[in-house]
Amino acid sequence: MATYAVLIGYFSLLPADELELTIDVWDKAVHVSAYGVFATLAWWSFREGKPFYFTALFIVAYGIVLEFAQQYSPGRQLSGLDMVANMIGVLLVVGVRQIIVRFRAR
Repeated sequence: MATYAVLIGYFSLLPADELELTIDVWDKAVHVSAYGVFATLAWWSFREGKPFYFTALFIVAYGIVLEFAQQYSPGRQLSGLDMVANMIGVLLVVGVRQIIVRFRAR
């Protein structure tokens, strides 16, 4: 999970001209997917409820910090919509986990 955090940080702060992705339409889907994978790794790492939820909050905070840091990377900018997409990715995994936990409790 730590390696994935470093990879997200690296690609988030890479100057725009070094990032060869031209995914204008799919940009938000990439954010949702990347942070959804990050939250899934947290789920696999922490089977207990509280550690997972704290880690999910950390992932959301990490995404916000990286978005603010992007404004200092050449060709990159702060994007509130990217922050929202990051949060959606995490919240989707949290929601799926909640459904599975409740279903298993029956």
